[in-house]
Amino acid sequence: MRARQFEKQLARLLLDQQPWSASEIDQRTRGLRDAGLLPVGGRGLNAPDITSRHAALILISLAATNRAVETADAARAYASMEPVNPDAPFAGQTMFADALGAILNDPYLELEVSTVVICRTWQEAIIKFRRGGREQSTVYRPPGTLEFDSYSVRVREDVTLGGGILQQLAIDLAGLNDVGGWLDMARRADREMDS
Repeated sequence: MRARQFEKQLARLLLDQQPWSASEIDQRTRGLRDAGLLPVGGRGLNAPDITSRHAALILISLAATNRAVETADAARAYASMEPVNPDAPFAGQTMFADALGAILNDPYLELEVSTVVICRTWQEAIIKFRRGGREQSTVYRPPGTLEFDSYSVRVREDVTLGGGILQQLAIDLAGLNDVGGWLDMARRADREMDS
């Protein structure tokens, strides 16, 4: 999937919610491209494909700051955040962008993510998921941040990405919305139910 396709799909998915306009999404991806965080190349059909990590950077740039001019700096800062508990990184990923990329690379919801919460007030992200039938979470903060919750008495502004939209973006990135994609996904689900 190319970055432009991802932008259009994201704008379509968020149409009724209106958190970010198509123009805002375009500004963010341009800022990331200019900073060398997204691939550049041809246009249209010759444009390079993006990876799930690139898609994660686009989402981070939208969620982490409300100013397009801060896109690249916010994406870099949030992308490099590490788990507060280094012994329990989500999906084995030691950086937030890679963890979010793993979620966007999971069209079959095997990671059982319910939400990803990205704080705009300070650098922090929380991935909430189920493991062993229990709701769990992994908190990502900048390296060297204290493990205890020193922020509990402060007001914060968050962007919450629901599991449904994350899965839909993963389905799109995997090409499962292409011809035969949904059919292949349905067949896999049927096989899993039969076993």
